[in-house]
Amino acid sequence: MAGIGLAMIGILLGRDVLNDGLLNSVYADIGVLASYLVQVAVFAAARFSLDGARAEAERNAVQAESARREIEERMHVIEQQRVELQEQNQRQQELLELVSQLETPAVRIADGVLLAPLVGGIDSRRAGKITGRLLELVYERRVNLVIIDVAGVPVIDTAVANALTQTVRALRLLGCRVTLTGISSQVALTLTHIGIELSELEVAASPQEALQRWMETQTSVIRNRRNGGNELLN
Repeated sequence: MAGIGLAMIGILLGRDVLNDGLLNSVYADIGVLASYLVQVAVFAAARFSLDGARAEAERNAVQAESARREIEERMHVIEQQRVELQEQNQRQQELLELVSQLETPAVRIADGVLLAPLVGGIDSRRAGKITGRLLELVYERRVNLVIIDVAGVPVIDTAVANALTQTVRALRLLGCRVTLTGISSQVALTLTHIGIELSELEVAASPQEALQRWMETQTSVIRNRRNGGNELLN
């Protein structure tokens, strides 16, 4: 704009010179010329400021768009991490449930009969898991007899014996019969020396013997019911 204004003044002054060879027009007056130059300078400064503000606004818009995209990318990454963490937690929970099931396996060996073979050392944490899982299975499956086989437990001390006793008491509250099998001669001697009374526990030499006792008991119950019914009919 400054260049255009100066060019216009040059053209007007040049026209005066070409017409009569003198600078006698209004534009040759110093005051008018100064005022005109000031206006041109003001317009040029305003245009410069406007262009600068427009350029700054465009830069801010570009930066804002870049920041928005960066935020979206970060949110996308955070969402992916959240989903991955959720999946990882789910897999970990499934793994913990699998470990819990492996720690306390329970096999249905007859109608209403579960065999729970315990293998490895038993501490307070595992004893609690064993009790909780057996209670859950007995309640859900309406189990009448649980055979706990401890042949795979290397050491049965006071803590283990007390844990087994607590488990038996809890299962009996659900109306379930419990038989302990797999006690070796060495374990029996150890329990005798440390003064553990297992009078609350029903003991059998093996799961097969415990199951045989159960079947004989059920057969006897059925026979007695039949005989009682026949006596009533007679």
